[in-house]
Order: sequence, then C-alpha cells, then structure tokens
Amino acid sequence: MSNIVSNMIPGVTNLTSEQSGLIFANHIGYIDYNDTSTTVTPLELTEDVWATIPNDGLGSFSRNELPVGALLPLTAEGGLDLSNLPMNSLVKVRMDFIIYPNVNNAFAEFGILLGSASPYRLEKTINTLPQGAGRGYHVGLDQSLVYIGDTNTKNGVALFQVKLSTGGTVVNAGMVAELYKTE
Repeated sequence: MSNIVSNMIPGVTNLTSEQSGLIFANHIGYIDYNDTSTTVTPLELTEDVWATIPNDGLGSFSRNELPVGALLPLTAEGGLDLSNLPMNSLVKVRMDFIIYPNVNNAFAEFGILLGSASPYRLEKTINTLPQGAGRGYHVGLDQSLVYIGDTNTKNGVALFQVKLSTGGTVVNAGMVAELYKTE
C-alpha cells in the first residue's frame, strides 16, 4: 500500500503499512449515495432549462467510507454540502443516471452548480442522443472534479444538474464521490 500512497502524494516515500493506512484513514475515502426518489417518479425536464438531479440517498447500496472526521452530507436537493471540508480538498464525483428524451437527436449537457456568494457552473457536454426518443441513455462513466480552492466554493453546495435540448425525463441511480481531504 505504501507504493500507492507514494505515487498519490508527492514527497511521501518509504511508508510502513501502518503509516499508509493512517494516511488513507485520515485523508482518502468515498461516499456512495444511491437514489430511490426518481425510480417511480422520474425528474421531468423542460427544454433548455438546467434541472437539479434529486438524490435521497436511500438506495440499498448507499455507503459511507469517508476519512476520519470528514463530513460530506447530502443536501435536501440531492447535492453535496462542501462546507465541512478543508480548503484545497478534492472531490471526484461519478454520477449514474438515465436520460429519456422526448425528441430524436436531443442534445444533453451535465453541470455542477457551485458557490455560495457567487454561484458558478462547471459544464460538460454529454452529446447528441441519436438513437431515438423515449429510449434511455445511460450516463455514468465520467468523473467530475470539484476543487475546494476558495471560500465561495467551500461555503456552498455542489448541485448536480442536467439540461436537455428538448423535454424528457431523468432517472437517477445515484453518485459516488471520492474525497481527498487535505487536513
């Protein structure tokens, strides 16, 4: 395990297994929040409007393996509360949802709305959904990085959003978030 830690943290070399274990226990972990809220009632999407993807965290595979003393709670909207994380921490998020467009060749985007005093959105193109309306398009392999680099980001939440060029629906399976805590 010490080789893994040495490769991840520059300047850290020749650690014993116990030292490596302490670094992982205190600084590196993950949460897995699985959603049940959209299973029966999918999220309705309005053409060209950003919609926050709900997540109730009540799915049977939800887990919390965060570092000692770390909190990364789910908000009422299904986002992540970043306010308990130390500055310069990193959160890597992998969403897992299915988009059902109402029209063929719809264009989809994913975004993370961040910031407390000055909100801003990190956006990523999902792409054109070419195989027809009403078909489910699974989105779930890319990871998005959230860097806690200023108080605007730290004091806010991360809301995960989707936008579709037409109406449609979304069913959310959930999210996994890796945390790399600096303190």
